[in-house]
Amino acid sequence: MKHRIVKSLTILHWVLVGYALIGWVWPSGETWRWIYAIYIPTIMLQWWFNKGVCIINNIENLLLYGKWRNPSENTADGAFVLSALQRLTGREISYLVYNVFLHILLTGFWLLNMRELLSL
Repeated sequence: MKHRIVKSLTILHWVLVGYALIGWVWPSGETWRWIYAIYIPTIMLQWWFNKGVCIINNIENLLLYGKWRNPSENTADGAFVLSALQRLTGREISYLVYNVFLHILLTGFWLLNMRELLSL
């Protein structure tokens, strides 16, 4: 049962990542643009308060290992997208480069969304 919940959390994580990456271009009207306008800063704030780790990773760790943080056994702890990118590209990407790139990318997407939202 625990592993099903963790698998569901992983799927949820990917859905949320996908929305963060394409939500700003989704032709879905004003409501979804407002959700996106709140969603991106919320993600960034929870990363900041949680020392760079998504709370979904924390819940997965708690279910699997009984610990809130567990980078020794969970390679995605604090780097869910980073670890996926490294597997996809086969290259080592420094956390600093990844973190700066991700924040610039999401801020840019958020600004593009806000431009569209404010022009409605």
